[in-house]
Amino acid sequence: MANWIQRFLNAIATHKANASAHHAKTVAGDLNLADLAEKAHGSLTGVTANQHHTPPGDGDLAPKAHKDSHDPQDGSDPLDAAAPVKVAAANAEGSSHSFARADHVHEREHAKTGNYEVYANTEEVTSDPAADAAHLGRIIRVRASAGAKTYLKCCVQNDADGYEWLQIGIST
Repeated sequence: MANWIQRFLNAIATHKANASAHHAKTVAGDLNLADLAEKAHGSLTGVTANQHHTPPGDGDLAPKAHKDSHDPQDGSDPLDAAAPVKVAAANAEGSSHSFARADHVHEREHAKTGNYEVYANTEEVTSDPAADAAHLGRIIRVRASAGAKTYLKCCVQNDADGYEWLQIGIST
């Protein structure tokens, strides 16, 4: 009987030695990784700084200045520079050596494209001048005398191809 007990104890010792050899291959520092698996998910309790992976590099995680890498002319990772709004505008991307290309062209939103833009000539008169082509588009303030109401009028061309003063406002 003693022989059977001895064989049993030897088997346990052999198994324990094999298990220890296996666990020795799964150790980070002196912490057994099998023990980590038994902890709550995500728990790092008891893990020291030298027992887990650190990020590559010098360990300084502060952002570094890198604007020059995005320079549109000679950056290693250039960003597109601004271009004109429409092809009809001067189709040039600009030549200044910066990200914004400060000298690029934008089309004016209210560019003058015809002769319909007029500037108000709002001189004050005491009566309507003659309505004719010379006054087309002219805006006047008609005030007969001090203390009188002021009429704001514009000379327009009517459907009979004649000219007339159209009242567009009156003072109170």
